[in-house]
Amino acid sequence: MLSFLFIAVAVYVGYWLGRCSRQWVNTSFVPTRVQQALDTLTEGLLIVDEHERILLANQAFTETTGISNLSLVGKRMGSLPWSCATASKTTSPWTKALAEATAQTDQLMLLRCNDQRERYLLINANPIMQLDRGVHGVLATFRDVTDVENRRAELEKSLAMMRTFRDQISNQNRELQHLASHDPLTGCLNRRAFFEELRKTFTDTDVNNEHAPIACLMVDSDHFKQINDAYGHTVGDDVLCRIASTLREVIGDAGIVCRYGGEEFCAILLNQDRVQVIQAAESIRSSIEELRFNEPAELRLTVSIGVSDFSDGITNEMELIDQADVCLYRAKRQGRNRVVVHDPSSLAEANSEFGDGETTPDEQAPRREQSLDDFDSQRMIPFEAVTALVSVLANRDSSTAEHSRRVADLCVQAATGLLDYRSTYILETAAMLHDIGKIGVPDQVLFKPGPLSRDEWRLIREYDRVGAGIIAGTFNCDELNEIIRCLHIPWGNRSAGETEIHGPKSPLAARLLAIADSYDSMRSDRAYRKGRSHDECIAELRRYANTQFDPQLVEHFAESIRDSSRGVSSLVPRSSSKEIPKRTALQIGMQIERLARAIDAKDTIGLRLLADKLAVLGREHRIDAISNAAKRLQVAAEDENTQWMRLLGDTQTLLGLCRATQKVFLSSRSVTAAAAKP
Repeated sequence: MLSFLFIAVAVYVGYWLGRCSRQWVNTSFVPTRVQQALDTLTEGLLIVDEHERILLANQAFTETTGISNLSLVGKRMGSLPWSCATASKTTSPWTKALAEATAQTDQLMLLRCNDQRERYLLINANPIMQLDRGVHGVLATFRDVTDVENRRAELEKSLAMMRTFRDQISNQNRELQHLASHDPLTGCLNRRAFFEELRKTFTDTDVNNEHAPIACLMVDSDHFKQINDAYGHTVGDDVLCRIASTLREVIGDAGIVCRYGGEEFCAILLNQDRVQVIQAAESIRSSIEELRFNEPAELRLTVSIGVSDFSDGITNEMELIDQADVCLYRAKRQGRNRVVVHDPSSLAEANSEFGDGETTPDEQAPRREQSLDDFDSQRMIPFEAVTALVSVLANRDSSTAEHSRRVADLCVQAATGLLDYRSTYILETAAMLHDIGKIGVPDQVLFKPGPLSRDEWRLIREYDRVGAGIIAGTFNCDELNEIIRCLHIPWGNRSAGETEIHGPKSPLAARLLAIADSYDSMRSDRAYRKGRSHDECIAELRRYANTQFDPQLVEHFAESIRDSSRGVSSLVPRSSSKEIPKRTALQIGMQIERLARAIDAKDTIGLRLLADKLAVLGREHRIDAISNAAKRLQVAAEDENTQWMRLLGDTQTLLGLCRATQKVFLSSRSVTAAAAKP
């Protein structure tokens, strides 16, 4: 219908243009019935002559542009402030219609109106033909599509922001995956990632073939404890990094390298026969022996290496590693700085050698220290990955990261007397990460100044599930994943199906985290309301006890935080904590879970070794509170007459100081991230 109307108008106007054109040019006379007919159109319309002078403008065009009819008639079309909306078009449609005598359709142009507004106009230009004169003029129609173009521009901007954010999330996920699978000091695979790779390799290999192309090298630095004692742990860390670099350089793409524990490394070689494997082991040993250090210049390194492969009748990956480990300690007993290859005929001799119970103190100490670094098999939570996730959240929204840290503090306070020390550490980690899904929430929802709508809350819950997926994919800890998964299950959910979790049957730590999370949210100021008082928050928690929260835990929570003191965080100078290098902060953070495990296991030797490590870290970086507390624990652990309750008290103090140091360190990173945001 519109096409028919447009053709009819064009014919009608062409007729009158041909009949009256000379009068228009000479007298500017426009027939009233022509003007009235064109003014009824909803689209803007202009008629121009062969010189691109405007002969007529209808009412819709003058209203859209704000330019009067008198100002338009007689002007050249090109004198109006036009610009092409697309760079690919440079010739105006009316000019092209005059030049080519063809209709030009749907060309988008921009016109700056008298009120300085810019309007997007979609233009159709049709030539007006006369038999005796050819193209006599142009009939041009203009449809205002400004609102559509503005919405399109906003949509493109939003899509560009989403693509940028998607790329950022992808990069951060890759970084987190690397942190979760690699040792932060040496860059080698950690034990969990190493065993996953090894199991995959073992599955893809025909182990029944006596020439199966898989070999294992166990590499251990000789007298490493003496290096730490003589030169300090900083030099010891440098030694480990140089050894790891040498291993990766020699092995290259032929295998994988793992930091197996402490100063011990494990390497898997693929598609190498026994001669090539022995040559690689000797190359590693000689290359490390030739390493030189600028400081201390006198330091010399040697390593002992044990070698095994599937040609010895081994049937699984753990047997392969165990045989290499046996060969490693044979190399140690035979004088160190050597390669020992597994030989089945000497197995009985090796067993008797290890069964005599005679080991030197130098061989005992590293083995005990290794046990402290050997928690991957017990699903230890990699603290460096926790720090990385918290930093990502702080960079996205520092207030959410601060909320998570406060909730973690509340959980640690409230967990006293309810959970053991390691479970408390896992709860603390869950509290730090429970809002990690908010890194994906759109800005208009995350930073909304008012209360959220029901749909916006539904979106938040959807991203909570995304956060649970991030945590499950990053940490191999069932207890942590279960806390996050059950966090939002209400206590009153007692009629769930068999496949769902009932509120009372959800983990105690998840129920406690839900209470602490709600308490801090109510206590915190918002743009649309002030935070509530402590008493008001407790009253609100009690109001929703039996429906949303565990009523007994609500009372326990209220009692545990009622008389909370400043704690030990004030003992750690904030200025000095800001100066702690990232690697040192990570090393301190990693000791928190180890201390918790040692307390639960009543492992006196482990507590002494951990105290020794923390004393060195505190002394090197002038954190006197940690250094002094670690020394007290070390002395108490070395005294066989010390009562366990005293050890427990000293360990709790040291544990609290480590937590306080990490809190200051992470807070400083949040401030830095917030300041760096544009």
